[in-house]
Amino acid sequence: MKKKKILFIIYHLYNGGAEKSLVNLLNEFDFTKYDVDLFLLKKEGIFLNELPREVNIISDEYVSILFGAKKFKNVKYKFFRYLYSLMAVCINKRRKKQLRWSLGYKRLIPNLQIKYDVAISFVQWEPLYYLVDKVSADKKIAWIHTDCSSLNFSNETISFINNYFNKVDNVVTISSTCANSLEKVFSLKKEKIRILENITSSKKIREKSTQFYPKEYNKDKICLLSIGRLIKLKGFDVALDVAKLLKEKYKLDIEWYFIGDGELLEELEKKQQQLDIMSYTKFIGTKSNPYPYILNADLIVQTSFFEGKSMVIDEAKMLGRPIVITNYNSAKDQIKVGKEGIITDFGAENIASNIYKILSNKELYNSITSYLKNHDYDNLDEINKYYSLIEKGE
Repeated sequence: MKKKKILFIIYHLYNGGAEKSLVNLLNEFDFTKYDVDLFLLKKEGIFLNELPREVNIISDEYVSILFGAKKFKNVKYKFFRYLYSLMAVCINKRRKKQLRWSLGYKRLIPNLQIKYDVAISFVQWEPLYYLVDKVSADKKIAWIHTDCSSLNFSNETISFINNYFNKVDNVVTISSTCANSLEKVFSLKKEKIRILENITSSKKIREKSTQFYPKEYNKDKICLLSIGRLIKLKGFDVALDVAKLLKEKYKLDIEWYFIGDGELLEELEKKQQQLDIMSYTKFIGTKSNPYPYILNADLIVQTSFFEGKSMVIDEAKMLGRPIVITNYNSAKDQIKVGKEGIITDFGAENIASNIYKILSNKELYNSITSYLKNHDYDNLDEINKYYSLIEKGE
């Protein structure tokens, strides 16, 4: 039987939830039935070494430069990147990526010279534009990993993205909340939308979680952990205010670790200094294996303003760690309140009081830990739904 040729498109393989989801999926893929290419707009990221050897990585030096790769020296394409980025920002900063694509990138980037049975843009938004404008495939599928109703799109943006959604066969997302937002924001028909969970293997995660004990951790302290990109939407600036409250108001002897990197690192470090909390809040960068950090934390805290569906929360449940998350739209899709953790209202005081609630109540803390350890959160069977979508669009 002839193998089907599949293409996945993603920005890069840094330490993000969508990137981790794709790597998990590819590590479970049936390569006896499918040949898989992966096109990276920028061939970078700590997950590159975790891809199975059967995956053929495709990248283009000029495309990588346009999307911010620094290792290449082509002055011409760096100029184009700055030129079209500047033009887009001058016209409408909020629509920078769309305008940059339509003004220049769409013409500069060559078509991919391979025909595929199925091509998939695995994250929004420029991978979607590349999929539609630059790829030839019998079937095209767009993955959306976020709650679009939280993004406050303008009518122009909605119209632009709708034009691309209209040219794909299916739009896939990761939770019912995200699916509802796609219907609401983009008026997509229900029959075009599919919900597929991120693939996670509890066995592999547990194996990786025991490979070492984090050298940064202090066993004599209460260890809190947050994982995510250092961007505004993750609420880590609020987390620093929470840390100060926990130490000074609630008298908890904590150390709070943040795994991830991003554009706000310098700003967050300045706030640490201003609040005088450097001794017990630590930004420790990205980790290729974050699971020992999760396993050995006392509490996983997520202060996000919105999430599509957080893989960190799924992984914390697999490793039996209690969770406190903010009440973003899809929060109730992820945890059972009182059994797996607590959902708190936004704001430093609300978050701090709920962290104190779970840490100071041993009965509650132990019951959550026990519930998590006695439930199996593995969902490898979900991959059959991926195959069904690829084969039939069902």
